[in-house]
Amino acid sequence: MRNDNNPSDDNDRTDRFDRRSLLQTGAVSVAGVSLAGCSGNGGGNGNGNGGNGGGNGNGNGNGGSSDGSDGSDGGDGGDGDDMEELEIDDDVQAVADKVPDYYPDDYAQTLQRAKQEGSITMYTSHFGSFSESYVEAFNEFCPFVDVQVVNLSTAKVFQRFSSEASQGVWEPDIVHTYDAVALSQMNNQGILMNYDSPEKEHYGDKWKSDDGTILAAHYNPYANAWNPSELDGEPPGSLEALAQRIEENPDAWDGNFAMYDGQLSTSMWQTMLQWQEIYGQETMTEHLEVLAEAGPRTFWSTSTMGDWVAQGEVQFGIGLAQFILDAYIAPEYSEDQIQWEAAEDIISNIFLGGPQVVGEPDNPNAAKAFFDWFHSPTGQIFFANQWNIVTTHDQVGEDDIESEFSGLGPLTHDNISSQTEFVWGYDHLSKSGTDKSDLKSQWYRLFVGGG
Repeated sequence: MRNDNNPSDDNDRTDRFDRRSLLQTGAVSVAGVSLAGCSGNGGGNGNGNGGNGGGNGNGNGNGGSSDGSDGSDGGDGGDGDDMEELEIDDDVQAVADKVPDYYPDDYAQTLQRAKQEGSITMYTSHFGSFSESYVEAFNEFCPFVDVQVVNLSTAKVFQRFSSEASQGVWEPDIVHTYDAVALSQMNNQGILMNYDSPEKEHYGDKWKSDDGTILAAHYNPYANAWNPSELDGEPPGSLEALAQRIEENPDAWDGNFAMYDGQLSTSMWQTMLQWQEIYGQETMTEHLEVLAEAGPRTFWSTSTMGDWVAQGEVQFGIGLAQFILDAYIAPEYSEDQIQWEAAEDIISNIFLGGPQVVGEPDNPNAAKAFFDWFHSPTGQIFFANQWNIVTTHDQVGEDDIESEFSGLGPLTHDNISSQTEFVWGYDHLSKSGTDKSDLKSQWYRLFVGGG
């Protein structure tokens, strides 16, 4: 099998991602909206640890003396509900006037405190141009909070943040990753804030973790792509159909299709999770054995695999991220080179969880404000129309959405879910956590280990 994940490809990857602004690391300025009480600082100077009082005044900390030894308690952060009323700046009031009417009457007060905090830091596994775009959209909405973006891999968002938080270091105010299992693990560790956002009531139980901390604000339709000049006949619409085509004419498919790498991508094992539910474990395994025998090209990036299809290096790609195809492949190639449509067996193999406020953020109001904008109708309409992603917000309707998905129509949850067999929500989170390692091991055994 050809596997395109070896070090010899590093230069090609770097060129590709520089060109498309993917996986960039750096700081982006943006503005934000905010909620909730502010925290009091209880730490002293020196090398000791300072403590942060929570919005409800429950957090005490030890102030460090100048020689680094422990000082006295940093003091109570104060009662977030009894904070002094602030004078509202004109630019803050302008933002408060734009929020939905179900927000609290005193929202301008929390926005003013967000302006005083001034910035947030976000760890994200979303590629550079994606995170940059919504930071810019947030800035258009609210121009007085800077967002410092740190782009990391999915695994590193979890590993770095978990390690830091376990040592009492709260470097980011926001973490944002699409890996449901990683989010669940963070939540179980108690390092995410269960923030009572006014947006939570507008997401159904399917889209929330059991305790309501995490929202799955939108999900990403997946598609099968093909090169019409290379593929003979109609494109296979499902895993089952692809396996049948390979069995009928193995020579035509030998090394001539692409799929996600099950070790390096979140997408592949989550796709397998849904195939397992649709086909059953035994049948899914039989189909995957056929695919493995044909030696697909594998990678972790839809952008790269879309290039392969459009340039005729492979004739077909199964289960690719539709919004990446729309954003990066469609502008570069004609329909004579590449086309795609919704898969017949699954539509979404991954949901894009929104940004989460960390347990003890340095800038809690600005962080909560960013959370609110992201999950609001304004934020979700932006994602639907800019990135062709399906929102799960109950206040966003068909009239708000300009984008459509090939063969399925408008990218609203009501429309998409009515036409597909399976859309994964947080109601499948516990299963995904149990099966993740098994599915990754199975993929490795079939596609790398030879069975």
